[in-house]
Amino acid sequence: MTAALTPKQLDILRFVVDFRMRKGRGPTYDETADVFGICKAGVYEHLEQLVLKGYLTSVPNQARSLRLANGATVPGESIRRGRVRLMGTVKDGDVHWR
Repeated sequence: MTAALTPKQLDILRFVVDFRMRKGRGPTYDETADVFGICKAGVYEHLEQLVLKGYLTSVPNQARSLRLANGATVPGESIRRGRVRLMGTVKDGDVHWR
């Protein structure tokens, strides 16, 4: 069960999930601090709370390992985001997606 989030925690959670989805890795503390205009210590505190509340997980001593915890969802989003591999043929040619 996940606990309630503050508005700033929710914004940071969405940022982390979107960043990982777009770039395939978690953001650094510096990248997060720059986006939200807060110090790295503030980022650390928010991320620590997100982990304690069950929204994020990370691998100890591994950089950029933040990810959405198994079974967790971002509040206010109806579907879980992820990558979808598409495969098909374009009607006007012989292009295959893999």
